[in-house]
Amino acid sequence: MLKTRNNASPTAAVVGTHGAALSIRNVTKSYESVRAVDGVSLEIEAGEFMTFLGPSGSGKTTTLNMIAGFAEVTSGHILIDSEPVEGLPPYKRDIGMVFQSYALFPHLTVADNVAFPLRRRKVPKREIAARVAEALEMVHLGEFGGRYPNQLSGGQQQRVALARAIVFRPRVLLMDEPLGALDKKLREWLQLEIKRIHIELGITFVYVTHDQEEALVLSDRIALFNNGKIEQLGTAHELYQSPATKFAAEFLGESNLFTGTLDAAHRDVLTDDQGQKIRFRRGVEHATPGGKSTVVVRPEMVRVLDGAEDADTVLSGRVEQVIYLGMGRRLEVKLPGGQTVLVREQADALSAAQQGDEVRIGWDAGDARLVRQSA
Repeated sequence: MLKTRNNASPTAAVVGTHGAALSIRNVTKSYESVRAVDGVSLEIEAGEFMTFLGPSGSGKTTTLNMIAGFAEVTSGHILIDSEPVEGLPPYKRDIGMVFQSYALFPHLTVADNVAFPLRRRKVPKREIAARVAEALEMVHLGEFGGRYPNQLSGGQQQRVALARAIVFRPRVLLMDEPLGALDKKLREWLQLEIKRIHIELGITFVYVTHDQEEALVLSDRIALFNNGKIEQLGTAHELYQSPATKFAAEFLGESNLFTGTLDAAHRDVLTDDQGQKIRFRRGVEHATPGGKSTVVVRPEMVRVLDGAEDADTVLSGRVEQVIYLGMGRRLEVKLPGGQTVLVREQADALSAAQQGDEVRIGWDAGDARLVRQSA
């Protein structure tokens, strides 16, 4: 079913189509002795925006290429709307693809680039002209059909590539680091454009990136990859607020990590390697008294304590650096044992702390979470 918004483009109803459900079942991909993808299973709902997030070499792009048909599955199954597609060539999978490199034909105009997949599918000429015009309007390039790729900026070329990928009305659109070559401001604007187009089209998007902020902005859900496996799956809010593992806590957003031993008598107290008592309330169900564990606290949950103010966990240190962020500031507080704790303050709640000051910092136990070492 087509998703729309009150301010949806009038072309959306024409270009839009229904999304397909994707099912990835225990899929592996091996290159000789290297297992690039290791038993990945994932259900992607029709019309969902799913992001594969992770560092280079984590298996996210290889998984995308197996969905597209550019890489063969070593074992396991990939289904589109319950139909297995292993062995089908890419052009028979009804999938659109957008690459980081744009992959436009330099000798063709913008309109001819967008028309290319329609001509390959032998769509009638009159319909091709209408659908190309609709796709270009959707990416705000309606006046650029007669130009060539070398006459466009990088952002415009990427929008042409996006128009080409949606013009034949695929059920699934795959995007592999499409904004990686663009500057920050343009990248942020195009993120919102991609989000708008997804809402208007209603098709299934699978998006690969190593940029955590991009994943947070765009996604309905995020599959966090690590060492060929999915480390954690959930919404942006779930992954940020409730990281399941140390890797997830470190990769998605800034974190303060305290590693040590859980008290035998108190499952909600960790004695870190410097002998400090770190109290936590979240993730207690994973606690194994006496075992090596890690507690994570996000910088925005740490505050500089004023005077006699108390907190569940209180540490002392010296402010090594103060960084102005516009909407607030970031403090780096060095503890006596050498660990640096990050504190993020909002502009309307700044402390008096300055570089060189000796300060007390703290947080509530409900803002600290015990995480597993690995998935």
